Amino acid sequence: MDKETKIDGACKSDNTEGGEETKSKKRFYTETWFVVVAIISSAIIILGILIGVAMGVQGLTFRELFGMEAKRLDFLSDSLNKYITVENKDYKNYDIEINLTKPNDMHLENKILQLLADNKGELLYDGKYQTKKVISPGDRIDFYYAAYVLDENGRRIEIDALTNYGDEAPESIEIGGGLFVDGFELGLVGKTPNPGFKAFHYGDVMEGDVVYATVSYISENGIVHYDEHLRIDLRDENVENIYGEGILDLLQQKQVGLINDEITVLTCPDTGEPIVYTEIVVDYITRCENENVITVETVFPTMYVKDNVSTNIIYFDVFVEQMLCYANDEFDETFVREKLKFTDEMLSEFKDESIVDKCKSYYRAELMKEYEANYKSAAEEKMWEILKENIQLKKYPEKEVDRIYADYVYSYQVSYAEQNEDLGYADFDEFMVAQLELETGANWSIHLLESVKDEVKEKLIFYTIIRREGLVPKGEEYNEIYRRELELDFEYYYGKDKNDYKTEAEYEKALSDFESMIIDYYGEEFYIDSVYYNYATDKLLDFATIINIAEKDN
Repeated sequence: MDKETKIDGACKSDNTEGGEETKSKKRFYTETWFVVVAIISSAIIILGILIGVAMGVQGLTFRELFGMEAKRLDFLSDSLNKYITVENKDYKNYDIEINLTKPNDMHLENKILQLLADNKGELLYDGKYQTKKVISPGDRIDFYYAAYVLDENGRRIEIDALTNYGDEAPESIEIGGGLFVDGFELGLVGKTPNPGFKAFHYGDVMEGDVVYATVSYISENGIVHYDEHLRIDLRDENVENIYGEGILDLLQQKQVGLINDEITVLTCPDTGEPIVYTEIVVDYITRCENENVITVETVFPTMYVKDNVSTNIIYFDVFVEQMLCYANDEFDETFVREKLKFTDEMLSEFKDESIVDKCKSYYRAELMKEYEANYKSAAEEKMWEILKENIQLKKYPEKEVDRIYADYVYSYQVSYAEQNEDLGYADFDEFMVAQLELETGANWSIHLLESVKDEVKEKLIFYTIIRREGLVPKGEEYNEIYRRELELDFEYYYGKDKNDYKTEAEYEKALSDFESMIIDYYGEEFYIDSVYYNYATDKLLDFATIINIAEKDN
């Protein structure tokens, strides 16, 4: 028992001393781990703050920070000198040529014609085609046409790309639809159809035909000519003076479509000089180009006019086969108020006497706004064409090119996954060819990469110049510019501004939601780029002289 008691006592005594030691060790370990955890936690917090600062100040993403993807090139702060060198001569004191006609009375009449067509009434005559009714706004006509210009001597020169005489079926348009050349539809209003036009793609050439032929010949000065669809009017009394004595007999021995490659020498009656024909192919002939043709004058931009033509007036011979007629209105006060929904208050800024004239002034102003927007757009497009030609890169920032390329591909992949069930493309390659509007079987990857490189080159040029010229807005100036662009975009997309909201808070909420939506859709980088571009592009244009060819001689 004593043994047991000693043992028990000894055990108790030992446990007491061991317990104190154990508690002390526990306190040590607990306190140590607490300190370690505290240190680690602090380190994590500090690291998080540093990461946040890096991501915020440097514009880095989490993946970029840890090397999971290439760091974005910051065009506003990173050095661009290793990629590009720009000098004053590269972007200053050069000419930009554009070709835009200012709105005039014809453009206003075209606009009114479009408004009348858009508000046309019901289909008349039980929907039956007509041939003897006067052409009016909104009517649908089926017609044949051929365009030509006159040279300095008044000789007719055909415009091959602007004719459908060789087609089996006529063209069809709505008068006022605006799908044809300016002035064309306007010139047909009030005219009466003249059916009966015939083009023949077979048979013999007959007396009185108008021949459209592909001709090779050597003129009197030894120049070799090759004319496609040359128009030779066998009814013209001067035809032999133009094409040589005997041309009538020669062509009347031909058949449509047969190749005649026998060398034939004709003599020009006026000069006695030979014209050597080496090949004549009659493409087709017409037999109904008569006195009843409707001829319409239109005005084309200078760039479309041949060098030997003194004006840019282009004529169209038109044969209307048939038409569908619609009820239509006059452009009068009733039309302006009831169909166009204009009120005196809406047009109060215009000082014309009648509401009709005020309405015309309104549309003149709208046409001028459209012209100014097109003017700027055309100048910008030409500016970039010139700058990209003048300024060459030392090298491309390959990581930036790869990053942007990967972003585009990822976006397309998302679209493909979301839409292809409805679109039904065989695979992603076929989808990409369609999205980039390439020919079947084209290598979309090469095309996309070249587009990305062009985009990066433009950004390098743009940001280098605005940084060089001190045109980068900062601080409050940038905030004002960003806000203005956001409001303009909001108004463009939704057709609303702050005046359309009851309170300022409602407007701010709508604007904030729009900003989130547009950044989510386009990406913050893209949208911020657009802010800088819209701000600084006008300033880049100031370094050039813009010449509008269409207005140069006016």
